[in-house]
Amino acid sequence: MRRRDGWWGIAFLILLLLQASIVSVPTAKDPAEHVKAFYAAHGTVIVIAQAVLFVALAMFTVAVARAQVRWLVGVGLASAGLMLVHAAVSLFGASALEAVAPFSFVVFLLLLSFGMLVQPIPGPKAASTA
Repeated sequence: MRRRDGWWGIAFLILLLLQASIVSVPTAKDPAEHVKAFYAAHGTVIVIAQAVLFVALAMFTVAVARAQVRWLVGVGLASAGLMLVHAAVSLFGASALEAVAPFSFVVFLLLLSFGMLVQPIPGPKAASTA
């Protein structure tokens, strides 16, 4: 692993947060009829786009976590599990893990990225003698 990879993780999180702040979905300030009409018109697409996003994030998390220290593997697997359960139950309209699943991914990615930033940089390999 390279230290630069840790910065890529931090950059990804910053861009993810920026993207989340610019999406225009109805808010509590919008009239109830507008919110209801928006979700009635786009509900299926929103749920499927979420189900796909969380499954992809879970797969990424498992793939990346496997090469980490044991406790970070545990955090990654727990996060992936939460995201998969969230994806599955959201298909049925349940939202029990609506905030927890994405937050668990952010925590995992922060821990992974900071771990990459603070790990010692390996020195040059000694030339082998034949």
